[in-house]
Amino acid sequence: MSKITGASVFIPEGSAAATDVAGSSQIWTKQDVPSSLYHTDDAGNDYRLGGSTLGTEIDLTSATTFTGIPAGVNWIDVSFRDVSTDGTGDWPAVQLGIASGIVTSGYAMTNTYIAPSISLANHTDAFRCGRSMGAGTLTNGIIFLRHMSGNMWVMMGMNNDVGNTQIHFGVGKLTLGGTCTQLKIDPDGNTFDDGDANILYG
Repeated sequence: MSKITGASVFIPEGSAAATDVAGSSQIWTKQDVPSSLYHTDDAGNDYRLGGSTLGTEIDLTSATTFTGIPAGVNWIDVSFRDVSTDGTGDWPAVQLGIASGIVTSGYAMTNTYIAPSISLANHTDAFRCGRSMGAGTLTNGIIFLRHMSGNMWVMMGMNNDVGNTQIHFGVGKLTLGGTCTQLKIDPDGNTFDDGDANILYG
């Protein structure tokens, strides 16, 4: 039962909204860690309200999955610092996932680098911004993911290649088969040998 004090309203946590009632909406607290405030409309659509959540920074040594992304999240930022791998490829790669697992197909995206020449590539297996990154190359950057509507997500990302004085870009879209609940960072068939990554969402 909710409790009202002179300064606050206390709402007990729950795993999901109550049964929908036509013409009425709900404000409730979900059992996330930490808890999250939600609005649910009379059609049963959940909307996470305000604020942002910073994940735990990961030392990249292999493909890494961030889990526990709650329903109602409308944006996710993926940040990289001093990341490198032991091989050449279009890395780092980011894949979204639903409750049943990581999605490895259906992406529609293009990435490129600029200076001293331009190289373009299309991908259907992941979101990527780095293009033909060499072994041992250190890169820093960010991938922005935005929820459009339904289960459609769009992406824009950029990172640098300090050793070769290059800027890399990527843009794309993906329609998931359900709510986004997880995100994987992959070294594109190589092995991460340096760097850190984290996510921020809200």
